[in-house]
Amino acid sequence: MISLLKNNTPFALLILVCLAALPQFTHHEAAQPFSLLLGSTAMQQLFTAVMSFLGMGNQVMGKIWSIALLLTNALLINRLATNQKIMDRAGMIPAISFLLLNILVPVSISTMMLLFTAILIVVLEKLIVSYKNPKPNNTLLIAGFFTGLATALGSPFLILFVWLTASVLIMRPASLKEWLLTSLGFLFPFYFLATGLYLTDQLKIEKIIPEFALQITWPKLSQMEWIRISVFVFTPWLSLFVGKNFFNKMMIQHRKSFSLVLILYLAMLLICIAELNKLPQLLHLLLIPASIMLSPLFTSFKKQFMPNLILWGMVIVSLLR
Repeated sequence: MISLLKNNTPFALLILVCLAALPQFTHHEAAQPFSLLLGSTAMQQLFTAVMSFLGMGNQVMGKIWSIALLLTNALLINRLATNQKIMDRAGMIPAISFLLLNILVPVSISTMMLLFTAILIVVLEKLIVSYKNPKPNNTLLIAGFFTGLATALGSPFLILFVWLTASVLIMRPASLKEWLLTSLGFLFPFYFLATGLYLTDQLKIEKIIPEFALQITWPKLSQMEWIRISVFVFTPWLSLFVGKNFFNKMMIQHRKSFSLVLILYLAMLLICIAELNKLPQLLHLLLIPASIMLSPLFTSFKKQFMPNLILWGMVIVSLLR
């Protein structure tokens, strides 16, 4: 099967559709929205209103939207890895990695989380393309704006500004002007949000950045759920070890791009630790960096037996209860 996924074929796309739809039939518990996890914000309410307008609140339409958005995110990840040459020959491997990790999470992904991951993909792509762009001002401004948009969904996401700063320093070192421009873009969503709340006489700081308290307590999960979470967390790091020859051949630009992915993974991991009691719901935050980290695991073996074994093993583990 891996050999089929190394090429962009209709059969490979069919496999992606099946994996995107699988959680709708095997995951009985839906992930909680951000409003229940991280404190309600005006940006969350705006996102919720948009989703209701599009019919995402309806049970049937919600499932259709979830499958469509999940598949869209997978294809966006795949395009990012292919266009930026993070992999020698991507095919559909990054997309399948994204969907395989998703089915390992004990709860199904929410539509708001899918929108959040799509925003992060846009930011990651803009930061990567800024490396050799002689005039990256607009690119960095957009990256900052979308990062601010994602951050406005909850106070724990303020760590994304640290990631954004580190990414700009990696891609555009020794450029204070470009960092200030990116930071300005980051502040725009908060400015527009505060202006709208002020004009409607609803301006309160907790509607923009709510209070945040650490909740580091282990969630009550079954043994099989812990096994699935362990596979989710450790297989991307196993991939980095197995694919070390692949990373040694990387050009400087691609190593910088992968550095952004690793830092994003650590930033999202810190959010998961800070809200440890909601770990199953927040694991989806790791999907983007983890799927890129996992992809070399399926292309680092000369024979196809081991990659196919890993693929089917992840599918089987996701189905166990």
